[in-house]
Amino acid sequence: MLKNTNLFTFLTKSLLVILPFYVIIKVYSEKILGIKFLWFFIKEFIIILLFFVLIYEYFFNKNNKAIKVKLTTIDYAIFIFILYWIIITFVNNYWFSNIFYWGRYDFLSFIVFLIYKHWKIFLKDNIINFIKIFLISATISIFLWLVIKFILWEEFLTLFGFTFDITSFWFWWWIPIYQWVEASWIRRFQWILDSPLSMGYFLLMFIWLFVYMNKKDIDFWVLLGVILLFFLIFITYSRWAILWFIVAILILLLFSFKSIFRDNKKILGISLFIIIIVGLLFSYIFQDKVRNIFIREGSTTGHINRIITGFERFSKKPLGSWLWTSGPAYRSIFPEKVSLEWDRYYIPESWFIQILVEGGIVYFSLFMFIILNILNNLYKHNRYIFIMFMSILTMNLFLHVFEATYITIILFLFLSIFYTNEKLQK
Repeated sequence: MLKNTNLFTFLTKSLLVILPFYVIIKVYSEKILGIKFLWFFIKEFIIILLFFVLIYEYFFNKNNKAIKVKLTTIDYAIFIFILYWIIITFVNNYWFSNIFYWGRYDFLSFIVFLIYKHWKIFLKDNIINFIKIFLISATISIFLWLVIKFILWEEFLTLFGFTFDITSFWFWWWIPIYQWVEASWIRRFQWILDSPLSMGYFLLMFIWLFVYMNKKDIDFWVLLGVILLFFLIFITYSRWAILWFIVAILILLLFSFKSIFRDNKKILGISLFIIIIVGLLFSYIFQDKVRNIFIREGSTTGHINRIITGFERFSKKPLGSWLWTSGPAYRSIFPEKVSLEWDRYYIPESWFIQILVEGGIVYFSLFMFIILNILNNLYKHNRYIFIMFMSILTMNLFLHVFEATYITIILFLFLSIFYTNEKLQK
């Protein structure tokens, strides 16, 4: 990690090492050690340090004097998006304390994107090594979870500040050790994160970075790793994560069917056989619970109702209900108003609808322009990362997984590096 590095590179690698453990560190420091907010804002603190390091590199490092910042359309779109957000904040008499609650959710990831889009030239290592660091850190944390899951059991997490109260769902409460599948006794795979949905989100990103790193040497062990990762996604019982993993694989096959089929016939055959056998075993073992696992009427109805409510709210105020009125930030700004019914009204279960309700059609249009611009460039330069981002965006149509900012920072860090074909320094 320290080889051929500078401070900017070191801080970037530190983020990739720390963030897979972010939730458990945060919970332990707050609930067990009693250190409030220290780890809650560690992401933001490192990003602020990155900003000041960039100032030094750009203005005071003689070797970098020739580097010039070239602004493009997406830069202006992000600046306007953030400026519009600031205007909304001040017009509604909310000040700097709200930046931590709203900015972290709505545009911190875009700031990370801009930092690495323009100054990844200061990263003195190969992109593969950054991916390796992240995958190694995430793999270690997954291995520790497997030990907890199958040897120590999830109850062990209470020693780190997690709670037995699996009905807890407000983000300032203690994080539960697991969540149930609706109308079932099946424990959903949550890992040491804050929800199974976050886990599905994290694994979708993990699996495509893993595939990208091994794209030139796909062998049986790589595909076995993909199958294992799919199994972990499956036991989160996040239907959208499962669905869009399968769709993403089909898209990849569509893009590269000839080369993949030509070079990996035997491996693909063995993998398909394993998937069918595992699927049949699962169907047999859980034959009386398949409907509860995949249909989940209560959850499905709740999601649909919240989405409909979001559209109704937008139709009443097409220019926006302002930023505190939708999404996770309102819970902290107005804790006295929190109730389950209020939550159903203010959490639309879709990140896109949340943006639409918050800032209206202008805010939403800027957001979509930024997202589509990123997708367009990824499609040109890297199909694997394009598929990864498409999968995660589709999850956000019906969920609000971008709320897990510690994962979203990693995502946009890598998106910005892959945004163009520029090479990192070695």
